[in-house]
Amino acid sequence: MSLVSSRLARGSLSTPLSSIRPTRRLRGTLAALLTATAVSLAPAGAQCLPRLPFGDAWRSLRGPSLSFTALVAADGTSEARFVLDQDTPGVRTRIRFSRGGLRFTFEATLSSPGLGSFDATGEVDVCCLQTAPLSWDLDGRVTLSRQDLAVSRIGFEVTHKDEPGEQAWLVPVFSGGEFVEPFDSIPVGDPVDTGIGNSMQCTAYYSADGSGLLMYALDPRGTIPKRFTYASGREGNPEIKTIRATMDYVLPNANVGGQTAETLSKTRIVYYYSCPDVAPGWYEAAKIYRHWLRCNATGCGQILEQGRLETRTDTPDWMRNIDLLINEQYGWYPAIAQDQLLNLVRLKADLQATNVVTALFFWWDRASPLGLAGSYYPLPGTVNQVSLLKTLGIHTIGYTNPGVFDTNNPFFLAKSLDTEISETRTGAPLFLGPEVSMDLTSTKLADHWQDIAAYHATSSSMSGFFCDAPAQAGIPDWKRPTGQNVGVTEEAYLGYKDLLARMQAGARSANKDFVNSHEAAFEWLIPVANFGQGAVGVIGRAYKDEARTRGVPFFQTVYSGYTLFWPAEEGLGWQTILFTPDPFGDLTKNAISRLMAEGVTWGGIPNHSEFVLYTGLIYNELPLPPPILAAFVHHGNLTRNCIALRQRARPWLVFGELLNSPAVGGDMVDVIVKRPFDNIFYDQTFEKFAVPTQAWRAKDGSIRVISINGGTSAANVELDLRRIGLRTRTLVDVDTNEEFTADRRTGIITVTVQGGAGRILAPAGGC
Repeated sequence: MSLVSSRLARGSLSTPLSSIRPTRRLRGTLAALLTATAVSLAPAGAQCLPRLPFGDAWRSLRGPSLSFTALVAADGTSEARFVLDQDTPGVRTRIRFSRGGLRFTFEATLSSPGLGSFDATGEVDVCCLQTAPLSWDLDGRVTLSRQDLAVSRIGFEVTHKDEPGEQAWLVPVFSGGEFVEPFDSIPVGDPVDTGIGNSMQCTAYYSADGSGLLMYALDPRGTIPKRFTYASGREGNPEIKTIRATMDYVLPNANVGGQTAETLSKTRIVYYYSCPDVAPGWYEAAKIYRHWLRCNATGCGQILEQGRLETRTDTPDWMRNIDLLINEQYGWYPAIAQDQLLNLVRLKADLQATNVVTALFFWWDRASPLGLAGSYYPLPGTVNQVSLLKTLGIHTIGYTNPGVFDTNNPFFLAKSLDTEISETRTGAPLFLGPEVSMDLTSTKLADHWQDIAAYHATSSSMSGFFCDAPAQAGIPDWKRPTGQNVGVTEEAYLGYKDLLARMQAGARSANKDFVNSHEAAFEWLIPVANFGQGAVGVIGRAYKDEARTRGVPFFQTVYSGYTLFWPAEEGLGWQTILFTPDPFGDLTKNAISRLMAEGVTWGGIPNHSEFVLYTGLIYNELPLPPPILAAFVHHGNLTRNCIALRQRARPWLVFGELLNSPAVGGDMVDVIVKRPFDNIFYDQTFEKFAVPTQAWRAKDGSIRVISINGGTSAANVELDLRRIGLRTRTLVDVDTNEEFTADRRTGIITVTVQGGAGRILAPAGGC
């Protein structure tokens, strides 16, 4: 029995797998043993990897297995999902050594009501990469016997059964969605499907016993199209609860039958251990994935190409050091006050911000033929205000949708963009009506956006664009120039990425700064989105009233120190009132303030909005009932304090690395906000720390603990510094020199934070 298996067989999980470093001789022994185990278990197991006898997350019911989706090539109908492994009925299995690993070959006759019967041959190449932690790389391919059938997706899936204790899946959307007890929190028949909107190319399953399974693609650019699905089920007699997770590669040319389909990159499976009393299972998974990125994704065109945020050459200092983001529905209502945008100067002074960016929606001249979707030229009055704001320290970016064009726009025909429309299989344009979706691989489209950015850099003083709907890159495009792939392609992802790069190139031609942000969070856009990532997620809920689904800072843990995160409050400020009925419930409960406080501790940029800016009033001048006005004033005070805290804590909170949270207890509050389900808004309750707290490590290795209270009354948070690897028993407030010492018996430090305020806490004695 190996060192790893003998320790765990005795039930001793006190030594993390990641800390086990076998000798050179033992490494070879372990590799041989694991290979032999895979061969010996193959006839009885469903998967290509050995079933490990320890760890609920490692002991899968089925898988990792080769999974694929087949359809009728001619019209894309009758789509059906299949699994090829040793549990497939009637399968014929062969195993041989190949390329330094094992090759599993599966041959079976498959069928579905829409597709009928067909023969399929699948191959999976398995390579044991390392033993600390235990990692495997997989490649897969499948060939169908019938020429009329095609494969649209291929990947790997794993099925687990419900075990005693708590298990969870980390779903890669926005900052990361945690589904605790997914057997029940994901309803049967209503799976979680990221579609084309996954923010990262990794997912993790972890259990209360400390075992974890991380699955990710070895795609250093992150642009290969991928899709994640999670489905709960009930199997067997007696019935058991199951959860099935699939990571698919979405293939191009699914309109061509008779082709061998292959996974588009290697897939890595990592079995890891994380002490559940010290850190949540997703945290260790984030650190493993972050380490891979830092070692393998720093080259040209790759995710970390630009390096650390502190030294990114494409990011101007005013953006790097931003301390306030203002979101405004400018142009939504007719202006009552003249030069309404200039009121933001008063807001900047009131909140004591230094580097301010305001994002404007509906800012372009929509009455002009040149102002239709796809051109984005502003009114002269807007240009004058934007130019003056820039001289007063407020940079402006404007909303755009670079993947959509209005066919009534003169540029549409003048630039021959009518030949660049995305079409369905039937030849119909995507997006009916005057607006159509464009082929993101089009150089004509890229030229157009480079020209627009050059115009703004020289003529309007606008400093960047918010670029909507990057997920359009995952919409199938069946109209492409001869020789290019059709369907869902990596070329489309690279095309959208190039649009942002071309905008910045247009501005550089005029020696001007230009920043790009985009909807949501997508790791593949980090190299060109020098504004940062919309990695929101402090709310997070996929199903109505299901409290076991929540947002966690997985994305921030992976990418902290490499990109900015916006906004701190994911509703984008008070403007949410304009398009969500009663979004923050009872305003005197300060839900919006509590959400922003938590978001700031996650590294989010403090944000604000003036939902009636067109009147010329700012938040503390509104004619509201006193209790409601008090809530607005409190939120303004909190925003001011968060800005000041971010300025003082920038080496950690902006340029540093997010660590595990040391919070283990303290005062709790119910935060009630509106969330939409099936297009209907419902009150949803989220139990949260009254004083959200996170730890950050600066480049020099020093650590600071950030605690912020979004409420109006003082509250306590209980901290255990062992969760961030510190032995010190005392924290010191860096501003007041107040000391907080751990309880001698429990080792817990209790910190009190006043309402609407925050603390920056340093470990006593340094670090």
